[in-house]
Amino acid sequence: MHTEAGGCEPKATPASVSSHRVGATQFLRDASRHADLTHHHFDPAWWRSQGAEVGVASGRGQVYFVRAGQEVWALRHYRRGGWMARFVADSYLWCGWERTRPWREWHVLKKLRALGLPVPEPVGARVIRHGAVYRGDLITSRIEDTVTLAHTLQRRSLGLDDW
Repeated sequence: MHTEAGGCEPKATPASVSSHRVGATQFLRDASRHADLTHHHFDPAWWRSQGAEVGVASGRGQVYFVRAGQEVWALRHYRRGGWMARFVADSYLWCGWERTRPWREWHVLKKLRALGLPVPEPVGARVIRHGAVYRGDLITSRIEDTVTLAHTLQRRSLGLDDW
């Protein structure tokens, strides 16, 4: 059981959730919806070489939008922000697979979608462990015709209905 104190013990996951390891890399996906994910699925250069990149958005890092069959996916590499980013660009302390940012965000998105909230569907996550640290990536479906909160706030203030 997963403890409230944040223990690293295994937590039950739905049968459709598939996780597999290749060397020091752990992958997560919804087996009912997506085929196996490999390293190239998380590599923007690979998508570009396939002619499948359809856009890029910038922020703390870049988000790459790629065409995967009939869908458009958003690929995001986790990057540090704030003061810590001056020293460490994209590494995080390893405390177990279930405590990584990609694993946690993937599961939060799944729960929010189950509640009917308009969040992107998680496609897959990847965590690459290097001793005491890891790097991670997340792929989600793209929600069409959206703009970032930052972009909206540059154009207008938000009313109560917007929130």
